[in-house]
Amino acid sequence: MPAAPCSSEILPFPIRPDDRLRRALRQLDLALAEQRQAVAGLRGELARLGEAVCGLDDSLGQFRGGARQHGGGSGTGRAGGAAA
Repeated sequence: MPAAPCSSEILPFPIRPDDRLRRALRQLDLALAEQRQAVAGLRGELARLGEAVCGLDDSLGQFRGGARQHGGGSGTGRAGGAAA
């Protein structure tokens, strides 16, 4: 059975140090660009998390205020408030 013709292309290895340096710098630029995008995404998610935490803090403050108005703000938890 004859082998199928190979259509792959052989890429030349950069021979000169300048070529290797240029290629390495291009790869570094690409990696830095990807990292910038990832950091920007992380900052956005951290901002959303901060907003959620502030919302929870506000809700907890309202809950505590309501509990105090209804006489439940004595500082004891559910188990501590039950009589034995």
